[in-house]
Amino acid sequence: MTSLEAITGHRIVEDDRIRWLTHQSTLREKIFEQRLIADIGLELIERGTEFTVLNAMWDRDGYDVVVDAGPIVRHIQLKATTVGTATREVPINVRLAAKPSGCVIWLVFDPIGRRFTEYRWFGAAPGLPLPDLGDRPVRHTRANAAGVKAIRPDIRALGLARFERLATVGELADRLFGKEAHGCA
Repeated sequence: MTSLEAITGHRIVEDDRIRWLTHQSTLREKIFEQRLIADIGLELIERGTEFTVLNAMWDRDGYDVVVDAGPIVRHIQLKATTVGTATREVPINVRLAAKPSGCVIWLVFDPIGRRFTEYRWFGAAPGLPLPDLGDRPVRHTRANAAGVKAIRPDIRALGLARFERLATVGELADRLFGKEAHGCA
C-alpha cells in the first residue's frame, strides 16, 4: 500500500497521482520548493560554495525563496507543472524586477518517476536585473459579482518561449550563480 493509497483509500494509478497533485497545490508547491533547494544545495556543496537560504512567508513581492551564495543574492519565483500539461505561460509579479538578480525557475515534474525532468530558466547573469517581463496583463481566475474577471495590474504573463530549458541542476546552478561559483564565502 502506498501512502497515497492510505490517504485516499483506494489503489493509486497514474491518473489518480496526477489528479491528487493538482488538488494539493499548496502542499505540492512546498514539497517542490524544498526538493529544489535540496538539489541546488547539494550542487553548491559539491562546488565548495557556502550559501544561505531564506524563505518568504508570503510571495507579495514576487519571490518564493532567496538564495545567497557568496556575492550573489537571488530572489527566486518558483513555478511548477507536471509532465505533459499544456501550460504555455505563467503569471509573474512585476515586483520581482525590483529585486537584485531576480529570476524565475519553472519546474517540470514527473509524478510517476517523482523527479524534475527539466528546469526552465528566466533571468539574467548573476548580479544583473531580471529581463523585461513584457506588458501582457493577467486576469483574475475568478470573476467578481458582475461576472468580470478583473486585470491584475502587477502581474504579467510570461510565455514558455521566454524560458531557457535546462536539463540538470548543475546547469541551473550555473545560471543562478555563474560557473565560477566555487568556494564563495
